[in-house]
Amino acid sequence: MAPRRQLGQAALALLLGAGSGCAQLTFSNEAEVDFERYPSVAVDVAGPDGSRRQLDYLESELREHSGFRRVSRVSDGEPAATRLLVELTLDASQELILFDDDDQVSEISYSAEVRYRLFAPDGALLDSGADLAEDEQSSFHAAEAALGLVVLHYLRPYRL
Repeated sequence: MAPRRQLGQAALALLLGAGSGCAQLTFSNEAEVDFERYPSVAVDVAGPDGSRRQLDYLESELREHSGFRRVSRVSDGEPAATRLLVELTLDASQELILFDDDDQVSEISYSAEVRYRLFAPDGALLDSGADLAEDEQSSFHAAEAALGLVVLHYLRPYRL
């Protein structure tokens, strides 16, 4: 997951630099959800074609990086302490670049928006949000980048 790797690399660089006479820095992530009270999640992704692949990606990344101890799919029907519904939308934009010699190049960039809602078993809304990933080179990368932002939102708590 690229955003998490970049965060880790930035934290490492800052930590290494902190030992050179500067005050030490502390990095922490407070949990958005009480993972002790809500240890499991069932996920579902609504979106464009290929949403099964996107659901596979989100499920895998949540299992690997989130504070939820168990991750399943809503469609599996397994009981879970929470239900995470994610709506993914993709967009493409085209930019025409003109050069002095009358040559032109068309560049396409992709963006993806995610809206997510986390529900308790009784249907109460526990958490919600939206994120946007922009300027990606393919719709696939845009979708994964946006879903990665959902995973970052539900990272397990840490203190470095």
